[in-house]
This record gives sequence, C-alpha cells and structure tokens, in this order.
Amino acid sequence: MARQLKSEGINPHDCSFEMIAIGPIFPEQNTFKKHRPYRDKVAALEKAANIYMRDRGYNVLGIHRASRQPDAIIFAKVKKLLDNEFPDIGKRKDK
Repeated sequence: MARQLKSEGINPHDCSFEMIAIGPIFPEQNTFKKHRPYRDKVAALEKAANIYMRDRGYNVLGIHRASRQPDAIIFAKVKKLLDNEFPDIGKRKDK
C-alpha cells in the first residue's frame, strides 16, 4: 500500500485507512491448476470494480488487468456492496 501511495505522490504517514473486503467469493482450491480459473474470474471482477469506482469519482490505486468480462450476476452483487459503502461522489477526475 505504501508503495502505491508513494507512486501517486502521497505520503503514507499523512493518511488514515479504512479497508473493506468482499469475499471470499469462491471456495479455496487445493491446486494451482484448479485455482487459476477462479483467479481469472476474480481478476475480471477487480478490474470492473476499479472502473466502476473511478467512474463514481474515486481514485483507485494499483493496476487491475483482466482480459475477460466479469460474471454479470456476481458483479451486480459486488456493485451493490460498493454502493452501500461508497456513495457516488462525482465525475471521474482523469476523464
């Protein structure tokens, strides 16, 4: 987190944090081969959440890459959880 903040020119010591977590969404897998499809689904959800939060006016740290589209049903649930925690604060700042 400190590295991400510093890359944005923010001193981590000047910050306070409140973190939320969503999940686990999928069950833990006992091999990497079984884990990979779920990892890819989560990556798509993370990328979509990144875009959604930016569009609602938030600065989002980190790079979120995924080539697939998120599961629409699961992402609708994620958006509802995000809406409950993070009100829409306006237009995206980097558009």
